[in-house]
Amino acid sequence: MRLLYGLLLGLYLSNVWGSAPASSVRWQASEGVVQGMIARLVASDVQSDAHDPNRIAGFRIVPGSGRPLDPDLLADLVHWLRAEDGFIEGLARRCRRDQAVGFRLQRQIEGQMSTAEIAVDFPCNALFLRVLGPGSPRTAYCFFDPSRADLLAIVTRALGKDWLEQP
Repeated sequence: MRLLYGLLLGLYLSNVWGSAPASSVRWQASEGVVQGMIARLVASDVQSDAHDPNRIAGFRIVPGSGRPLDPDLLADLVHWLRAEDGFIEGLARRCRRDQAVGFRLQRQIEGQMSTAEIAVDFPCNALFLRVLGPGSPRTAYCFFDPSRADLLAIVTRALGKDWLEQP
């Protein structure tokens, strides 16, 4: 049963989150960011094809949990996304989804506005990225084990010290 679950998860991730290199999607998501917000997510409620203002990268937003990111936090998040050695690509894991947060970033590139969505699954150290704009959305996933402490500091500054204990 575990083998079947692992195979199905790998197939799901590769089909849903695309085959674009996560590093290029991370860089694209962090380019031209002018504002952003953070919200807690319901990790067990994901719809991969949903573009809905109540979802980030397909994950349902916990009602009332959204907060704007101040410029310093936004700059730190962009810096974190661009870290070359902070991520692991080409791997699939089987994890229980539990604590998740998401970021919605507004980007301005050559006068055009677009959105990047980032869902973060902390128990698995998984990052799901979706860049929306003209044409098809670009999606990718990767793991952030090497830079977990940096992201945890950003999230704690944005949501407060007790964000993990909130239902």
